[in-house]
Amino acid sequence: MQPFELTVSSFDGKGDRLMQTSGIYWYVHDRLTKMNWQEYITINLKVCHGKPCIKGTRIMVSVILDNLADGLTAEEIVAEYPPLKLEDVRAAISYAAALTREEELLPLR
Repeated sequence: MQPFELTVSSFDGKGDRLMQTSGIYWYVHDRLTKMNWQEYITINLKVCHGKPCIKGTRIMVSVILDNLADGLTAEEIVAEYPPLKLEDVRAAISYAAALTREEELLPLR
């Protein structure tokens, strides 16, 4: 299952854009779903110096992204880090995508 970027625009009758939303989406059981990374990622100043981590672990989002950048598949990363699930890897990707779209994200605290 591969993620994809989806941008949806709504136009009025004159061609002016009224609304645009975008995000990382996944097909789950043949339906389109947006990954809710907030359910999987936490920031705690007492864990990993406040770096974003997968909830319930000390595995930083940056470790997952570094592994993906090095060419590992999501399945290989899950095999290397047993506490992880595929959804955790997807959440890390979604979180990184959100950071690139936003000028400012509110703290998770």
